[in-house]
Amino acid sequence: MEKNRSNKNNKIIKNKSNAEKKEGITISRILKNKVFIVLVTLFVIIAVYNFFTVKNIIVTGSEKISSEDIIEKSGIKFGKSIFFAIPDDFEEKFEDEVCIERITAETELPSTISIVVTERKAIAFISDANMQVLVDKGGNVLEIRQFGNAQENEHLIEIIGMGSSDYRVNTQIGKVNELKFASFTELMSTLENNSMMERVKSIDMSNPLSIKMELESGYKVVVGDRYDIEDKISELKTIEEQFIAEGEYVGGTIDVSVVEFPVYAKDVEPTSEPTDEP
Repeated sequence: MEKNRSNKNNKIIKNKSNAEKKEGITISRILKNKVFIVLVTLFVIIAVYNFFTVKNIIVTGSEKISSEDIIEKSGIKFGKSIFFAIPDDFEEKFEDEVCIERITAETELPSTISIVVTERKAIAFISDANMQVLVDKGGNVLEIRQFGNAQENEHLIEIIGMGSSDYRVNTQIGKVNELKFASFTELMSTLENNSMMERVKSIDMSNPLSIKMELESGYKVVVGDRYDIEDKISELKTIEEQFIAEGEYVGGTIDVSVVEFPVYAKDVEPTSEPTDEP
């Protein structure tokens, strides 16, 4: 009996030992699997990081500032993760660049960042002594240059009567008169929207309640104030195109100050004074 009990006890001990061994093997396998998974995960992370890094930076739309200078000022670094390469203050870095109207940066996976620059364009000038003050449609001073330095095929509208003389690059004109400045910027925007920029020779802003223009075709225009400016310029465009279609320039003044009732008046030809000769 005691021998049988002893055998049973031995079997129990052996079974327990085998179970512990199996449990140990299972734990060991689990640990090995976890280590393997961690290593594979780290490998994937490193591989992905190296794959999605900045290798190319493409700059478009910048003619006045070199691509190299744009990239350097942007703070975007080659070799950095493309997901974190564009600084939060990217646009703010270019606020002091007068020639840049807008700048954006976008990621193009896996390794390219595209920087798109929209430059301000000079559309008008103000005469100041023997200098030309070049401004964009927003009234920003882009350049101050001597007369005679115009570029080939350059069309700039002459602005008269803005009432300021302290012109500096990277400032705005006409801030001393808010009504005049608002009228100027709204008129410029409207001319651009109606494809009329190239048709305008000069604008007289002396009185913002009675804005006057001269067209390249020779017609004089009375715009009046800036209210209903979109309708006024649209009506002006229609009238001038009608005159051009007729094929003969007759001169005169087109008055669209009251847009519902535009008025056209021919230039009055000077009459010769009578002489005493027979």
